[in-house]
Amino acid sequence: VMKEVVVLIHGFSAHVITLHFIKKELENAGYEVLPLSYITAFTKKGINDIGKEFSRLLNQKYSSNTIIHFVGHSLGGVIIRSILNYSKYYQPGNVVTIGSPHNGAKAANWTLKYIPFMTKILGSIIYELVHDSEVISKLPYPVHHGVVVGTINRKPLNPFAYMTDDLSDGLVELDSSCHDRNAKLFISNT
Repeated sequence: VMKEVVVLIHGFSAHVITLHFIKKELENAGYEVLPLSYITAFTKKGINDIGKEFSRLLNQKYSSNTIIHFVGHSLGGVIIRSILNYSKYYQPGNVVTIGSPHNGAKAANWTLKYIPFMTKILGSIIYELVHDSEVISKLPYPVHHGVVVGTINRKPLNPFAYMTDDLSDGLVELDSSCHDRNAKLFISNT
């Protein structure tokens, strides 16, 4: 009997609590849900370091009779691509990424250019999140990939929304979230 599990991974400088409502809905639908958390602040860990760590955990916890689906918000979606690089024992299932910077984010470039002292707080992963990032570009895309993106009107409380004229969710540009041309796409205008 195949077991199905959904792994949830939050975004940059966030916490798994931000995915609480998705977790509850998936549990109500009968899935086993495993939220995974990581820290970006004050650390030298990169995308692949986190991906290897999570993959090692999943390889130890699940076997070949397990299909693991993934849902990742923002950086969590990019980390999922890294995890899939190292999967050995379980079978990767569907992947849904929500506002993930699959081609980096101009907000990272802006941060490095205008407020470089923030890199100490944000962690070294900020260097891997730049637009056209070499680290991200080397990661494979999942076979079954759905992309959820939002576009936002400029709001006074979100200064990052003013950094670019590109359509974005306030941090990640639409073309970066939709970088996987084979993914199924859902766009929400907010």
